[in-house]
This record gives sequence, structure tokens and C-alpha cells, in this order.
Amino acid sequence: MLMYPNTDISCIQISLHQSLRPLAHLQLGQALAALDQEGLLILGSGFSFHNMQAFFRQGAGIPDVKNMAFETWLKETLSHSDLSVTERWESLLNWERAPNARYCHPREEHLLPLLGLLWCSSTPLCTSRNRHSIGQAG
Repeated sequence: MLMYPNTDISCIQISLHQSLRPLAHLQLGQALAALDQEGLLILGSGFSFHNMQAFFRQGAGIPDVKNMAFETWLKETLSHSDLSVTERWESLLNWERAPNARYCHPREEHLLPLLGLLWCSSTPLCTSRNRHSIGQAG
């Protein structure tokens, strides 16, 4: 209501499927992509890192190389123009195989909404705006 007080835009908020299966979230994004998106705002939230124990244990100014490796994988998976749709889909479907995936996401709740949002876009996503890595401003 605050963003569009005239309520002239429809809004869908992406959340989590109770199964926490990556496939369910990717399929949700496919279904949303089929909608007429003009005048439609699709929202989701998440975080590329959600290991709170490591977050609070990390020393100030010390880069977390495990986090940086996962963020590099995520950024390349979301934005690399050489990846086919199938390659991008398979990579996200099997996100646990990414470098340090479970270190960065002991539980997947903060990553999965992104999988749904990805397929709402007709172009590769860019994740580098105002990015900050743990221990290092990016």
C-alpha cells in the first residue's frame, strides 16, 4: 500500500513451498512467467548467505573465502549469458553441489525464493548491485 497507494498495480509475494524442494520453486517461477506481467509486481526476499553462526564468528575485515566462492557461483549462475536455460535450471536445481553451499545455507529457506523469481525474468539476472560479502565490502 505504501509503494503504490493508488492500488493500481497487482502484487504477488513469493514465499516458500512447504516441501523446500528446489524443483517446486523453479516450477512456481515458470508458472508466474506465463502471466501477463504488465502492471504486476512480483516480490521475493532472501539472502545469498544465511549461516548465522559463521556470520557472527567472522572477524571484521577478514574475507570469508567460503562465502565468496558460493557468491561467485551464484552470480555466475544467475547472470552468465553463456549458460543455456537448461544449464541454468540444472545448476539451480542442484544448488547444494555449489561450492560451500551448505556452509552458506545450512537451511535453504533464504535461497529458495530466488529460484522462483529467476524464471519470472526473460533475461539473466544480475546480482552485483550493492553487494557485500561477509568481512569485505563489495
